[in-house]
Amino acid sequence: MKKSMVMGAIGVLAASGIYLGGVYFSGQQASQYMETAMEKAQTAVQGQGFIHNEPQLGFFSSHYRITYTLASTSDEFAELIGTREVPFDVLVKHRFLGADSVVTLAEGELASKLKSVQANHAVAPISIESFQRFSPFSQQMSVDAVINTDKFIVKDEDSGDEATIGAVTLDYSQDGRDFTLDFAMQDSGVVGEDGQLAVQGISGTESGVLDHEDPFQALMAESLEALFNVKNIDLKTQEGNFAVNDLVLMVSQQPEEDRMLTRVVYSAGSIEATKEEQAFSFNDANFGISFNLDTEATRGLVEQLNQLNPEDQEAMMQQMDALAGAADQLTLKGIQAQIEDLSVRQGELKAEANAALELAPFKVSDVMMMPTAAIQYLTLDATAQFPAAMVNQLPDYNPEQLERMVDMGFLQKTPEGDYRAELKINKGEATLNGQPMPM
Repeated sequence: MKKSMVMGAIGVLAASGIYLGGVYFSGQQASQYMETAMEKAQTAVQGQGFIHNEPQLGFFSSHYRITYTLASTSDEFAELIGTREVPFDVLVKHRFLGADSVVTLAEGELASKLKSVQANHAVAPISIESFQRFSPFSQQMSVDAVINTDKFIVKDEDSGDEATIGAVTLDYSQDGRDFTLDFAMQDSGVVGEDGQLAVQGISGTESGVLDHEDPFQALMAESLEALFNVKNIDLKTQEGNFAVNDLVLMVSQQPEEDRMLTRVVYSAGSIEATKEEQAFSFNDANFGISFNLDTEATRGLVEQLNQLNPEDQEAMMQQMDALAGAADQLTLKGIQAQIEDLSVRQGELKAEANAALELAPFKVSDVMMMPTAAIQYLTLDATAQFPAAMVNQLPDYNPEQLERMVDMGFLQKTPEGDYRAELKINKGEATLNGQPMPM
């Protein structure tokens, strides 16, 4: 019996030791995480401000007071928010191989100003809650975080104009290099004597893979897929009304061997406008563009951009030289771009354009003194076409202007009465609608 009790006691002590060891490890990792975060944050805001951290470390929890002080270059923003110092409170609770943290805006001038205009005084104006899990074996970290901001209503006492900034909820998760992000924003807008603006249905999602396991060392996403939506933008003024419905932004970035392929697509379900007695509407508007860049050269350029410090003029000159070298590496690998779909419809009518662009390898530094010299490295093939019946619907349309452009050779008129244009550039020579252009 005694032997069993002794063994049980040893087991409890061992389990307690393992648990406390896990908590201690989490505390150490959380402390290191905060130190690294502060270093990276200071690098990110160099030239715009300074970050000061006052830690109070404990075994089961730690508290940090982080103060962001705006630099002299941010005087306008400091005047807007009413202070130059923005303090945050960070409470970190250490758990077994993990940590919970809550970040809130600390009491101060900015917090008081936000509370005076927030809709729900029972919640913090801004809060960040996160849970980090630490692996002592792989040295990897995973994070789940939720960022919330309250709804704010700001009124101008002089004009009576009132702006509403909808509450925002953002969920972020990261496990190793993989990350996901989802956000939604409540209805926002401005109401004033001269008109009103309403924005509704803002949401988005993003997922991808970072180029480094450590998020603080990652420069960019190796691959990503993103989708952002705005259900409606409605502007009403004394001169007229303008509305965009079902606005969508899609971004896709994927690696292909040593190249990075990025595609961006904007689209709108409908666009409507009225002005006095005139009205027009378009539907199914699209703009898609893609880029093909060398991956390592792009990463090098991003790295140099992150190191720029406008406050240090002497270092800035050296950094600009390094930036020019990084730009050279990017252009020496060749750049390709393509407008895949620039189009809009009006019922059955459709206006559309497309273009393919390619830059042969060259050095940016070689053409900086004479930018027009870059034309010899450019290959461009672009076309555009639109029906005359579509432009006839536009407010203040003057048909003589298009006819004048036809007479000057900038546009061509098809047998059906439509307008088109074709621009080609190859090895420094350009043609517009088949006719040579002076360069």
